[in-house]
Amino acid sequence: MKNVEISRQYLLAFGTLYGEEQFNLVKSLKVLPRKPALELISVILHAHNRRKRSDIRFQSTQLFSWMMQMDKTEQSLIVDFAQRENKLTGDSSFQLLDRKACLNLLQHILVYCEGTNEELKAKDHSMLFKCLLYFNTKVNADQESIFNWDRSGSVEQFADYILPIHFKNIDLSTHRDYKVQFLKVYYFFKFCEQDAKYSTYLTNFLNALKIKTYGNYLWRVLDQMFLLTLNEEVTTKVQIAGDEQYMSFYNNLSINSNIKEIHPDLLPLRQFPLFKLTDNQFLYLDYRLFVDKFYQSFLFDFASQAKISVGSLKSHMGEHFSETILFYKVMSNCFNKYGHTKLNGKELKKNIERF
Repeated sequence: MKNVEISRQYLLAFGTLYGEEQFNLVKSLKVLPRKPALELISVILHAHNRRKRSDIRFQSTQLFSWMMQMDKTEQSLIVDFAQRENKLTGDSSFQLLDRKACLNLLQHILVYCEGTNEELKAKDHSMLFKCLLYFNTKVNADQESIFNWDRSGSVEQFADYILPIHFKNIDLSTHRDYKVQFLKVYYFFKFCEQDAKYSTYLTNFLNALKIKTYGNYLWRVLDQMFLLTLNEEVTTKVQIAGDEQYMSFYNNLSINSNIKEIHPDLLPLRQFPLFKLTDNQFLYLDYRLFVDKFYQSFLFDFASQAKISVGSLKSHMGEHFSETILFYKVMSNCFNKYGHTKLNGKELKKNIERF
């Protein structure tokens, strides 16, 4: 295994600061104010999503910034940890924030928080910090076998360790190229327009969202993506103004009354990535889940409105859209300045059949 290199990340866990202290997650969350808690964790997650990969101090900066909002007990624990592990906290391998842990915390806040919507106090910041470390511990447990790997064994044995965990979290850990996602869904809409069966599905999908055209759908996702990614201020709270039809798009993506229980695959957050604060004010719980409405998450929404299974949709799309339309369109654009004769698969098959 000489050619395999592993870069270890040290995600701060509950036991590192609190040892064997017993912690009741649900009881702790019940007393927290729901909206302020959602705002805090969504902003922290947004900063994490937007961070520069070259900023090796990002994680430790987040830790110490948050520490200043906590009560003295937590401040003392964090200072002691930082002094004891000063080399680690200054290293790029140190992590406080993990996207999966943050999303799990958001989901639990939505289900269990019952407190009034007053501002967060120092004790509330401390409690949310402990909750996050609780979920960090679960993330660590999932990857413990990889972290403790002794570099012995074959490549196949190593793959048996890493692949199940990697594929389980790949959609959360990787950054999608949203330009590609945009093109895929655009060409899919074009395909729907020309296909008898899918034109009906498209109509049902747009009617359910109360949108007139798929162009409006794409623009509403694009508009918010630009707002959240190009804005210098790190914020997840936005004002959206429009008529009833325009606002219905965002209302339909709000999770407020659409989550009753915890889902291990974060399905409610994927389907409803917004939280409605007031009539015209929304909180983006994770803007990457919202922008996934371009394609990845969009497929689930489309299948739901079309009353077909996601598996059937993907299977049919693979044969009738991805392989015969999207691929040909991409190849045509790639080679539009080369060669005098360009044939797609269908045209080539016809020529072969002639002989």
